[in-house]
Amino acid sequence: SFQSPGPRRVPAELSLSSTSIDSLSVSRIDRSDIDELSRKGYVVIRNFLPQDLVSGLRGDVSSLRSRDKFKVAKIGQDSTNFLNTDIRVAETCFIGPSKLGDCPDAFRDRLYATLDALRDDLSGNPALDEKELDTGNLIKAAPALDSSLFEMLYAYYPTGGFYRRHRDAIPGSASVLRSYSLLIYLNEAWKEDDGGELRLHM
Repeated sequence: SFQSPGPRRVPAELSLSSTSIDSLSVSRIDRSDIDELSRKGYVVIRNFLPQDLVSGLRGDVSSLRSRDKFKVAKIGQDSTNFLNTDIRVAETCFIGPSKLGDCPDAFRDRLYATLDALRDDLSGNPALDEKELDTGNLIKAAPALDSSLFEMLYAYYPTGGFYRRHRDAIPGSASVLRSYSLLIYLNEAWKEDDGGELRLHM
């Protein structure tokens, strides 16, 4: 699912590695999905990534966990980051083209290429401009997304794991620069009874 944080509006993170990526293997967001994001403030895109990439990323998660690259997840930003198991029980591993140089992975490179394309599709897209509902006058143009400002991580939730209600953009921290939050689920054969559904507070 894809969400633009903040209050309801006509709303309006994500760099290529050195590995050569076939452009045909990169998923792109449809105009209809961009329109839904603009209208609702979020969009759910089922099967956005091809199944082979999802399987490959699951394997990457398993490999990184076996190499102790995941850490107990904390909450908060910057100097306020701390452990609180009443709010969050999970493990995380930060990823990105400049990270995990000792653990290269071709599927992760494909993910970076996909997120680069997604950033390009969203950056400054006039379909995501914030406008007055009655007059159509421009309130705020869709943000131009800086390729150097992004944060990516794998999150692993064990049985019973959770993340309570929280803000993705916290006033007074660097996270306030965040324009979009993107979640990609790698669950295999997920069922509603498994729990763990995302709840958005708009």
